[in-house]
Amino acid sequence: MKQYQEVLFIGRFQPLHLGHLDCMEHALSTSERVTVVIGSINLVDELANPWTYAQRRQMWERVIVERGWGERVRIVGVNDYMDDDEKWAKEILVQAPEAEAVYGHNQWTNDTLAKYGGLVVEEPGLLRREELEGTLIRAIMREGKDGWEERVPTELHELLRGWSLNQA
Repeated sequence: MKQYQEVLFIGRFQPLHLGHLDCMEHALSTSERVTVVIGSINLVDELANPWTYAQRRQMWERVIVERGWGERVRIVGVNDYMDDDEKWAKEILVQAPEAEAVYGHNQWTNDTLAKYGGLVVEEPGLLRREELEGTLIRAIMREGKDGWEERVPTELHELLRGWSLNQA
């Protein structure tokens, strides 16, 4: 039996990369189910949030299918509420009322869900943080340089090649 019945894994996933998968594997090792919460679904801009919620959901769906996680993982989205932390937390908790813990490394996210949802915070080690960081990966892709492929799951290479950052 696992430590938790359900945990949350929250991020913007711009794009979904190997650091995210490492954290996800930790979450799956301790929980029967993981709810992936895609954040900032109401924000799309070229620089920080180039991919839409639908595109980021598609990234996760592809990885979930390829890795055989289908029965244990579900995906939801959450808007950003710049001045209302409680509203943000409650929007998540309504979608995952059985969640017992949150996995991730964003201090604000962890603190907010601990405060408003009473969730346990799990922070597994960061895998190659200097290399596996969304801002860096987006910059490499935007500049047309090699190297982004080694930072994202192989099952996403074709998908991401088809989405120009300017069109995302």
